[in-house]
Amino acid sequence: MVRLVSSGTEATMTAIRLARGATGRDKIMKFSGHYHGHADSLLAAGGSGVANQGISGSAGVPKSAVADTIVAPWNEIPELDESIAALILEPFQPIWECAS
Repeated sequence: MVRLVSSGTEATMTAIRLARGATGRDKIMKFSGHYHGHADSLLAAGGSGVANQGISGSAGVPKSAVADTIVAPWNEIPELDESIAALILEPFQPIWECAS
């Protein structure tokens, strides 16, 4: 299946929607500092500002926006449970907070 979209955010959201539809599960797991687009649920611990805290940081974004996003430290995958629809990661990303 191929679907052309206008941005990386749209591609990521489509992949997550497909994973949720195929599995019947709601939660996604991502790694701290990884950026997957400018969507509310993906900005949790995304590497910039209040988004690192795993909370909604903007007026109009409900607190529930990150409720189904599990954030794990890079290279430390916890045991996955049956509620996870997808694990999303960046194999290479320039703002991983590697250089402090």
